Amino acid sequence: MSDDEDIEEYLDPELDPMPSERSGFDLPGPLSLGGVIVGLHFMAALLVLPVSWMAVQNGNYAQAGFYSVLAALMIAAGIVVGRIANRR
Repeated sequence: MSDDEDIEEYLDPELDPMPSERSGFDLPGPLSLGGVIVGLHFMAALLVLPVSWMAVQNGNYAQAGFYSVLAALMIAAGIVVGRIANRR
């Protein structure tokens, strides 16, 4: 069996900061800052989609397409920003 107490010799300090060196915003429980960011982007995208549906019902397809693309970009940006937040 190996001795796990000397884990510091296996970690690269630039890539694997020790828990005492980590700075940032930690949320209690199973939430993380990246998860909250992704969730907020998804909720904002879901709030835009009814506006797009109303535009389709009124026959304004250009506006509906704009809001649909906006919702898709919000989701994509949320995923990217959430991953970046999880790394920090």
